[in-house]
Amino acid sequence: WPGLGARLRSFLDTVQGARERSWLFWRGAEISVAVPLEDRIAWVEEGLSMGPSSRSEPGLRYTLGQLLLDADRGDEALRYLADYERAFTLRNGFHVNGDQLGVGLSGFRYRPFTLEGNFLAMEAVHEMLLRSRGHSVQVFPAVPEAWKDVSFRGLRAEHGYVVDAERRAGVTTRVHVTATQAGTLRLRNPFPAGAAVQASRPTAQGEDPTEVLCDLAAGATLELTLVEA
Repeated sequence: WPGLGARLRSFLDTVQGARERSWLFWRGAEISVAVPLEDRIAWVEEGLSMGPSSRSEPGLRYTLGQLLLDADRGDEALRYLADYERAFTLRNGFHVNGDQLGVGLSGFRYRPFTLEGNFLAMEAVHEMLLRSRGHSVQVFPAVPEAWKDVSFRGLRAEHGYVVDAERRAGVTTRVHVTATQAGTLRLRNPFPAGAAVQASRPTAQGEDPTEVLCDLAAGATLELTLVEA
């Protein structure tokens, strides 16, 4: 786009208090920028609103969906996943670059298929259900409001943790973690404030009061279960 470079420099010059690095995809170009999360979301949303030339890039939609998950905005991220499933996949499940429904989600209607969309969609669902950064693990960080009853088994977190979890009527009821290597698990407390929780082994509260700490040897497990009133 004419003037994109100048606009990009101007935007970056106005950004203050950048918190982290992220990859943005703009017409196929990878641009590494350090900007606040909400600013990144707004920027990609602006790109999607600029007309058919930008709407022809499904990568913008995938990127926006992931940024929305990082901001715990699961309902909005689910809308982009639904757009992907209904308009950018064939009956055999393959991801195609063109809008197969012709509903204005892309400037293209063609059918060349690739696989990155399938992988990105799976990763997005994983991030809705389980998020991990180092030894810190969080279950159901960005589940949509409609997912009142949801569970998963065997999802993997960083540092070798294997996690199962259940959620009923919008409330987490059970979390089971298996360590494949020794370490200190830092689990974001997923249960309602003040709820009684039964633990299969001793735990402690971290410096962050929202975290549950547990030292686990390789092969050891921790199970936390909500005690019903």
